[in-house]
Amino acid sequence: MPIKFFVPELNGVKEKGEELYQSIRRFAEQRGTVEERRIRSITFRDRIDKRRPVKATVGSPDPLEGDLVFAILESTDYFICTTNRGVRKGDPLMINKTDVSDVEEFER
Repeated sequence: MPIKFFVPELNGVKEKGEELYQSIRRFAEQRGTVEERRIRSITFRDRIDKRRPVKATVGSPDPLEGDLVFAILESTDYFICTTNRGVRKGDPLMINKTDVSDVEEFER
């Protein structure tokens, strides 16, 4: 069942979700064109154990580093944007599209 689009709060401050999302997109677009899809989660092969599927979901800790996921963006790869990777600092976590087995979008 599709879930309505949202962006988690940053530092306990309830910003306007759309403004924060667009800011994250602009930062990610420095690495390439970002598609318009609003992605809620992706399932992909773990970087260490390629046989093990893991899932990153907006609003939950990411399965690789444990930071809160604020956005998942699609470009030439998928970008998982977390507190320390693509939101406040650093590059997003980049997941190769060939490693992704499932993509769930937010409700349109």
